[in-house]
Amino acid sequence: MNDGVRELSADAVIRTGGWHPRYARVLLIEHDEQDAVILVDGNGDGAELELEHWRRGEDDRWHGRSSSGHGPLAGLPTFQAWNALEFVVAVGRAQPNTEVSVQYSGQVYRRRANEFGTWAFVHAADSPDSDELPAVVIPQS
Repeated sequence: MNDGVRELSADAVIRTGGWHPRYARVLLIEHDEQDAVILVDGNGDGAELELEHWRRGEDDRWHGRSSSGHGPLAGLPTFQAWNALEFVVAVGRAQPNTEVSVQYSGQVYRRRANEFGTWAFVHAADSPDSDELPAVVIPQS
């Protein structure tokens, strides 16, 4: 991954990440201008996902920064969020094609669950409240 990639795609993630192309599948790529989160199913069976962080470098290429186990696809919560100091992330699961509204720093952002039922939100950690995390906006009935 040292050379980075110009465009984040499932093929680029599998190739540069050392995943076996016959088995691995990328379930989600979500990014802003500088940071990206990617969910990879290394064996293609949903049993153990890897959550990867990629960052756009000064060379305008995406570089893999970290990867960690994230549990099974069936166990992915409907919503979880965290602050990674430079950026904030929310990841979740919903019915495929469901729109999810995420609020952060006074703005509402819309994301759509993909065909795997996964969605994500990535944003620079620029809220005036340094403890603020992204939150799912629940529609009022």
